[in-house]
Amino acid sequence: MKKFTLIFIALVGFAWSVSAQDVQGGNEFATGAPDYVTVGATMPYYAKPDTYFHSAYTNPTWTLTAGFVWNWSVPTKPATSAIAPVKPATTPANYVEFTFDVVGAYTLNVTEQAPASLGGCNGAVVTHDVTVIETPTYADNWANDTYDNQCEGAAGIPALFTITPACNANDGNISLAYNMEIKTQTWNGTAWVNSKFYKTDKTTEQALALNFPSTAPEQALTAVAKEIPAAGFTYNCITEGGVKMRTVYTYNVYGLNTQISRKSDYKANSAAAVANFSYYTTGGTISADATVADQTWMVAINPAPTTGAIYHVKNDWNVN
Repeated sequence: MKKFTLIFIALVGFAWSVSAQDVQGGNEFATGAPDYVTVGATMPYYAKPDTYFHSAYTNPTWTLTAGFVWNWSVPTKPATSAIAPVKPATTPANYVEFTFDVVGAYTLNVTEQAPASLGGCNGAVVTHDVTVIETPTYADNWANDTYDNQCEGAAGIPALFTITPACNANDGNISLAYNMEIKTQTWNGTAWVNSKFYKTDKTTEQALALNFPSTAPEQALTAVAKEIPAAGFTYNCITEGGVKMRTVYTYNVYGLNTQISRKSDYKANSAAAVANFSYYTTGGTISADATVADQTWMVAINPAPTTGAIYHVKNDWNVN
């Protein structure tokens, strides 16, 4: 997957609980609230074992005493949820996974149970609340996908293409994947002449091959809406070799993700590779192919012809 231009927008702050290093998951796991999850995600959980019975449960071996089991249940969940605890083969006895299939509030219960040889005693119930939120999405301000064959300086083209992300109030730190490419063409549009990639502002262009670049810069934003290219930008024809060329501006938006949606990718992307996070489309669904743009907008600007001088019959025509 190509590296995208990533726009980080800080929307809200998070008050996370203290990271726990007393379970096998290490400091990537925490106890207490809040625990927000994007709907559809499968999330892992550990229950801390009793230290008296599991004295060998220490880093790095995390050895559990044989015969103990952890009984998980979900006493509170949305009415339409089919959630159930899943214990994959070869995982530790105190580990479980849940797939959160419906937006809403969930309560997870767990009890540690000793083996029959130790009386089969059940520990007290420990509860954990989970809030499952909707997927992020975005909207734009352009009515048309294509503004073709526009004259340089003509009215009617939106000054800025604005992407407005939307996510749950408890989410934030939005990452938007997009790029903008500027190409010049022959006057009849039959061949590409040159390609430039829009980087950080209208004065910064980087000469590239005709395909999209493999690297892109990052920008830090504080506003909710992202304006592309930037305030004050105008769609001009690029000059190549002293000649104004037909110039095509193409915006490709691949989708976005958020702090919680990235967290919800933990099982599939525990290494936190930027390219492997899920990207969500305008409909709030995960992009089937994150290398293919979810939305594409194009503006093609044509130079005005240069009106030449008027030629008349020379006054000294047919002079004897």
